[in-house]
Amino acid sequence: MSRGGRVSAAMVVAAAFSVWCVCVSTGPARAGDDGTQFLLFSGADLWRDGRFMHGGVLWSPGGLDHEGFTLQLLASGGLYRYRSDVLNNAWVIGAEEEAQVLPGWRFKRDRLELKVFAGPDIKNDVTTPYDPSNRLHGTSVGIRGAVNLWFEPTPATMVAADVAVFDRHRLFGARRLWLEAARLVLSRPGGADLCLRRL
Repeated sequence: MSRGGRVSAAMVVAAAFSVWCVCVSTGPARAGDDGTQFLLFSGADLWRDGRFMHGGVLWSPGGLDHEGFTLQLLASGGLYRYRSDVLNNAWVIGAEEEAQVLPGWRFKRDRLELKVFAGPDIKNDVTTPYDPSNRLHGTSVGIRGAVNLWFEPTPATMVAADVAVFDRHRLFGARRLWLEAARLVLSRPGGADLCLRRL
């Protein structure tokens, strides 16, 4: 399968998972129901020069409402385009596929929830045509650490913050430490979300 075909297939899988997350019932929900062990999530980033999708699952064998072990599995893929000065201002298409397996621990205190994860992160990047000025080429394997914070200051509001750090060892390449986008979300039921993102 061609590189672009693999990314397209990854995006189709992520899209199908996104639809599944929205359409599949996880069973009847009741107030105080502590038996739920799985949380499905998905999302997309779309803009003029790119599109990315991701989907995943959180599994907490002791239940999502309790402290304890939590496993996060995530798959993502996408395409982006840009003009390269090295290639005489030609359009270049970049493709990215990524998978993460992050075991971690959930801490809960009243209306505060903190999740801490660490595990392997595998990513593959290609550009067509090959752009020597783009550092994102080939497969890289590394360790990712992530922290997720959820807080409900009042029953009608929610604050969420995420940060991730990863040490990606490019196969046959150099080791680098990266800080991924930190995100802060303020939300009210029935109202718009305010999302502050630092890249």
